[in-house]
Amino acid sequence: MTNDDFYERILGLAAPWFVERVELNVIQGRVDVFVEHREGWTWRCPHCQAACPLHDHLPSRAWRHLDTCQMQTFLHARGPRIDCPTHGVQAAALPWAEPLSRFTRMMEALVIDLLRHCRNITSAAALARLSWKQCSHIMARAVARGLARREEGGPLPVKRLCVDEKRYQRGHVYATVVCDVDKGIVLDVIDGHKTESLASFYRDLSRDQRERIQAVAMDMHAPYIAATRDGLPGGESKIVFDRFHIMKQTNEALERVRAGEHRELRVAGNDTLERARQMLLWADENRPAKYDDRMKRLREQDLRTGQAWSMKENLRRLWECQTVAKARDFFKSWFDWATGSAIKPMQRLARLLSTRLENIIRFVEHPITTAKSEGINSQISSAQHRAAGYRNFSRLRQAILFFCGGLRLHP
Repeated sequence: MTNDDFYERILGLAAPWFVERVELNVIQGRVDVFVEHREGWTWRCPHCQAACPLHDHLPSRAWRHLDTCQMQTFLHARGPRIDCPTHGVQAAALPWAEPLSRFTRMMEALVIDLLRHCRNITSAAALARLSWKQCSHIMARAVARGLARREEGGPLPVKRLCVDEKRYQRGHVYATVVCDVDKGIVLDVIDGHKTESLASFYRDLSRDQRERIQAVAMDMHAPYIAATRDGLPGGESKIVFDRFHIMKQTNEALERVRAGEHRELRVAGNDTLERARQMLLWADENRPAKYDDRMKRLREQDLRTGQAWSMKENLRRLWECQTVAKARDFFKSWFDWATGSAIKPMQRLARLLSTRLENIIRFVEHPITTAKSEGINSQISSAQHRAAGYRNFSRLRQAILFFCGGLRLHP
């Protein structure tokens, strides 16, 4: 088998294309494969697929291919142009590369796989022996390709969403991440976390898609509430406040009770609440056994912290209710308990939750949370750490959709 035959096979070339010659430069560690086509061939228009005669050729160009025995390999060819009666002069499609790409399809596929495994551009570029800019360009092309394929597949049958914010720079610089709860993928990333950020996502959906959405899980961020209320048909009835964010607020109220009471006890020389913060934040069933005795002693004392802890643990039972009516009755009892106590942080929390009760207990009908989004946030944080951060929003969006968008990325 000659070198020409060998490269024709590994490149998968078929008529009219053939390998004209192969040049090997061992000193430079480089292989150059020159490809030509036979005369008298008709070509397909890239738009209408009509058979058209050859018009002329583009200047010769090179595409980076997979390495041959650790030697960088480049494919050289003159791209044919056709004269279509409908679309005029057009560049014909090439079997080994995507339009406007400087890499063969197999090389792009390899780089995409490297990016997925390395989780950052610098490491993938080093393994592929490309520049950072070249790998970033391949990533951008892959995301654009994946989004185009998603649109070609028709409207996504999204029924349940979760919305969360993600900080990506120092200070209060956030992006809004919208996920499909059922598929566990990121649908879009929008700059900012204001009302317009989420509203723009809803506007891009078709009317049928907006009507199909049954529930949206979120925290009590007012701009997201307003955007969902106005952007979806019956939006107010589709909001489900995330249980984990609510319990986070409850833990914060408990910590304010503990911190205030600890200051009072410390003046009297009582260190009962010293270093008790983490012990109280754990759920009762998750608390390590070594804290059992200390927790028992704390609950035996008549402390506000012990009462607040009991309220916190009892509130968790709200999400175990089987019907909306039972959930509403349970919360009423808990609300009376919290507001009837002399513990101001818990009173304020109870009044806050009562104003949003319907959206909280909607969990009974739509048991969804922002857990998918939080899980994706951890993946994003990992990618941010490996990339040493992203300089701007477009880079962040590109990375999130590449790693978490569930897109078909390969050429």
